Amino acid sequence: MVLALKPTHPLKKYGQVTLPVISAHQFVIPRTKNAMTQIVQKYFSSQNIELSNFMEINSADAIKHIVKTTNMLTFLPEMIIQDDIAKGELATLPISPDLPYFEMSMIYESQTSSTIMHNFLMKKLQLIIKNVYKR
Repeated sequence: MVLALKPTHPLKKYGQVTLPVISAHQFVIPRTKNAMTQIVQKYFSSQNIELSNFMEINSADAIKHIVKTTNMLTFLPEMIIQDDIAKGELATLPISPDLPYFEMSMIYESQTSSTIMHNFLMKKLQLIIKNVYKR
């Protein structure tokens, strides 16, 4: 999971930000029943900081659109925003302390899965391989 923002966001000029600094900004996050949101809220509370200035949205595409067109911040898995980063529409910013590791697991049965699911999983696999070779 990464801290995502638009490339022209004022925080982007910093090489890294701290949790107290970003907590003063507005966030757009997935609805609270989402595991990612629960991880983010626990991350803030583990540092004795309350995530209070946020809007909840159901769709990752809607979250990305809001972040691209406002100065709001979000936490999303890097895989979800990699194309937006490549196009220069979104950027990431390292945060201290490090964000918790977030892993997604899926079961894939090629004979019953749709083309969309197949393409999604292949993209995920490519990202995993790319990240393994970065290390």
